[in-house]
Amino acid sequence: MAVYLGFQGMEGFRTSVGSEDYGNPDGEFDDYLDTVHGKVSRTFDLALRQLEDDELRREVRDSYLLCRIADTIEDTDLIEGDRKAKLLESYSGLIDDHRSGEAGYRDVAGWVRDVSDSLKGVDINEVGEREEADESYWSLVRNAHTALSSYQAFDPSARDDVGESIQEMTEGMAQYVDGDRGIRIRDEEELFEYCHYVAGTVGDFLTDLFSREAEVDEEVLRENSEDYAQLLQRINVARDPVADLREEEAIFTPETYMEGLTHGEFTGEIEEAVESDNLREDHPELVGAVENVLASAEERADSAVKYVTEFEQGDPNGVRAYLETPLLLALATADQTEPEDAFTEEGLKIGREEVGKIMHKAGNIPDSDWEDREKLLEQTLE
Repeated sequence: MAVYLGFQGMEGFRTSVGSEDYGNPDGEFDDYLDTVHGKVSRTFDLALRQLEDDELRREVRDSYLLCRIADTIEDTDLIEGDRKAKLLESYSGLIDDHRSGEAGYRDVAGWVRDVSDSLKGVDINEVGEREEADESYWSLVRNAHTALSSYQAFDPSARDDVGESIQEMTEGMAQYVDGDRGIRIRDEEELFEYCHYVAGTVGDFLTDLFSREAEVDEEVLRENSEDYAQLLQRINVARDPVADLREEEAIFTPETYMEGLTHGEFTGEIEEAVESDNLREDHPELVGAVENVLASAEERADSAVKYVTEFEQGDPNGVRAYLETPLLLALATADQTEPEDAFTEEGLKIGREEVGKIMHKAGNIPDSDWEDREKLLEQTLE
């Protein structure tokens, strides 16, 4: 599939961006980052459109893209676990250098070369064609300098807050990928920790960025941002265990949620479940595991709502709409699908029509409507 890469003739290390341009986020740089954001995250791109302030939108966009670079390294099965860990740790070092203004184009190019040299049997310019993952993910890795140059132009306080959170994310990811097989989550404690590294850290920097733009109680935000992020990530964990296993060789569902199954047994049953006509009856442990993950997300819904509603309904910067969009999408996904759907080819998924209704509603929901989430979802999706 042909994918727009943002720069004419850009491939791998042969880019039109020279070191003298490093640090300039304007023009073609900005066009590329806008386009690739939409390709690597449809959910958060929908949310991003809700933000009205240009500087804030750029900071949120670029911060997410920096996270996506790390996540692409974590997800790929074309790099050995110990190499992934080293690449993530060195990426954290790059972020740290950019926080202080000490890194430049050559440093980033060296890291991209290390990524390329770590790939098993494929050139980095062709990796998108060899994996099921969208080419745009690897376009972003190849052009990490573009996202990092835009990040380096952030306001210093924003740059520091975002950088600290992303460093925590990448160093946390490194702990989970350093092994001979894909990620295996053992229990609730590990699930919480993993979800914090990959999502809670995002909640941390969003709180930092958004609290500068609104009159809010930061203590309330800090108390609830983790649950907001945990809810979103746990529903993501439940959404498509088949793809996680096939594409990443990862099982994010804790073994203690599997009602007696080991991870090895879970792997075997997944392949059988995809072919089952009566999954709930044939594989009750699999369905129960998904139900347990969804229940662990639902437990955090009240706190997640407190986080969102700390921002004013209809705020001029669109922050409330940005935060309500993924929360409504997550809650609707859990509400409008059956747990056994997680083991179909599509996974837990709502349709475009429902997404459109959520986009229309987000940002304009009175606080009182959040008190009955079931009714709110019914009215939103009717």
